[in-house]
Formats: sequence, C-alpha cells, structure tokens
Amino acid sequence: MVARAGVLSGERIRAVSGTPVESQSQVRVRLLEVMSGSGNAELTLSHDGQTRQVDLDVRQNAHQSLQELGPMAYAVLQTVSARLQRDGRLQGPLPTTFLSPGLSNTDALESQLLERPPLTELRTAA
Repeated sequence: MVARAGVLSGERIRAVSGTPVESQSQVRVRLLEVMSGSGNAELTLSHDGQTRQVDLDVRQNAHQSLQELGPMAYAVLQTVSARLQRDGRLQGPLPTTFLSPGLSNTDALESQLLERPPLTELRTAA
C-alpha cells in the first residue's frame, strides 16, 4: 500500500499536506483529517538528506458513496497496521471505533480485525 503511494523503503514521512509530523500516530491522524476533507493529501518524504513530495489523489467510486467505502477502507488500514505491528515497524494499535464524516459519536461503527490468509497459503493448501 505504501509503495503504491510512491513511498520508497527507508523514506520517512516528514509532513502531511504541509503539516509537520513526528510520529506514526500523527501521520495517521493527519491523513484521516485531510482525506476526509478535500481528499487530496501530499506527503513530504526524506531519505539520506534528500526531500521529495508525493501526491495522494482522490479516487471516486461510482458504485458506492464515501460513507459506505469508509468502513471498508478502515478495515484494510487496520489489517495493514496489524501486520506492520507484528513486523515491529509500527507502534500502537489503531482505534477500533470508526468515525465517518456525517456520523455522530453515537453512530460510530465498531470495527473488528478480520485478516484473511495470504493468497500463497491458500494456493498451497488447495
């Protein structure tokens, strides 16, 4: 997912849409803020003294609204987060409650981690 966004191995995210970030949790919070607003985010990355920027574009889905896609995207984010934690590349879990624009705190959606086995494991078992 990170590679698809254009982030290379060893690069650190220094800012999200112009706001400096120092921790992984700040990156997550800022991305959620930006993506739930305009939807466009820009990452400032650094590696070996070099700095560059990567734009994260908005993809509109014609079949489902963002409100319907939000919980699904959050489930994917939870899975990626869990895998990164297991690999020791991420500290601290994501909250289990998903708040979507347009929902009040009383309408918050509870999300449980459901991780499917890797496709390679499914193929070898068949």
